[in-house]
Amino acid sequence: MSSSTVAYTQRGILRFYDPAIGAADRHGRFLSSILAWSDAELEDCHDYIQTLFPLPEPSPFNPAAPLVSSGVFTAFRTKPELRNRLKESFCRMLKFYGFKLHVDGANEIVVKGENFGRASRNWVTRFNHNHLRITRIIRSLRVLGLEQQAAAFFVALEKVCEGNGRTIGSIGERSLEFWTRAATWPLYIAPDNDDEDKRSSCEGFLWDFEECRLRGGKQKDGYESGVIDHDAAVRPEIEDNHPALATDHKDSGEGSDDTDGAVGKVNEAKSSSENDSDAPTFSTRSKKRRHTASDSPPRTRARPELPNTSLPRR
Repeated sequence: MSSSTVAYTQRGILRFYDPAIGAADRHGRFLSSILAWSDAELEDCHDYIQTLFPLPEPSPFNPAAPLVSSGVFTAFRTKPELRNRLKESFCRMLKFYGFKLHVDGANEIVVKGENFGRASRNWVTRFNHNHLRITRIIRSLRVLGLEQQAAAFFVALEKVCEGNGRTIGSIGERSLEFWTRAATWPLYIAPDNDDEDKRSSCEGFLWDFEECRLRGGKQKDGYESGVIDHDAAVRPEIEDNHPALATDHKDSGEGSDDTDGAVGKVNEAKSSSENDSDAPTFSTRSKKRRHTASDSPPRTRARPELPNTSLPRR
C-alpha cells in the first residue's frame, strides 16, 4: 500500500465514520444517507458495502474503496464513537437481512426481525452476491473491534442454515464455509486465502495484533499490555457447533467480502466497545514482512477442511 493510499485510507474512512465530521465518501454519499436507503437501494447498489465495512484487503470489484490500515485499525479499536457508528451500519444491514440486534443484559444477540420472512427470500438461497457481502461484514466487524457482534451474527446465520437443512433454496455449504472462516480464522488470514505460501506474508499490524493477543498483552518485543481476548466471546457458541475448530487454543495458552433467522447469542465478555480504557495497545507497524513456520503465532483453531475453489472478494 503506497503512502498516498494509506493517507487517503486513514483520512477517508475515519472522516466518513467520525460523527464529529461526517464526511462523504468518494461518491459524495454520507453515512446517514446510505443508512436511510430503502432495502431495494441497498440491494441494487454494489459500491457502498466496501466503504461501510472496509477490509485490509483490496476489493477487485471496487479498487477505489478505502482499506483498513494500521492507523484505521487502531483508531476504531480505541475510539468508541467510531465503533458505535460502525454498529449503526451493522444494524441497518441486519434489518436488510431480516435480523435485529437485541441487548439481553450484558449480552448482545442477533434475533429474527419481524421482516425476516420477506427479507430472507432475498438471500436464503444456495448462493448470491449477498453471501459475499455477509463474509465481508463478519470480517470487517472483527477487524474493527466489534468481535462480539460478529460472533452473534455468525451464530444466527448458522442456525438459519441448520433450520433450512438441505431443502431447495437452502444456503450452500460453500457460503457457510466462508462465513466460518471469516468468523474464526486469525485476523491476518483473509477468508479467501487458500495459499499457504501467500499466507506467510501478511500485513504486519494484523500479525502483530494476533501475536500480542496470544501473548496475553505482555510487554515483549515492544508490545504493550492491555490486549483483550475478544475471542472469549466467540468460542463457546462457535465451537459447540464446530468441534473440529476447538482443538488446541487451551493448550497454547492463548487467551471478505463481501464472500444474510435465528438467534445468535454470545457469552458476556469484556470488549473494547464496553470500556475504552481496555482498548488494546500494540505496535502498529504496517510494513509487510516474511514469517517462517517457527515464529508463526499458533492457530487458535485447527484449519477446517477447505473447498478447492474460493469465492471472489467483493
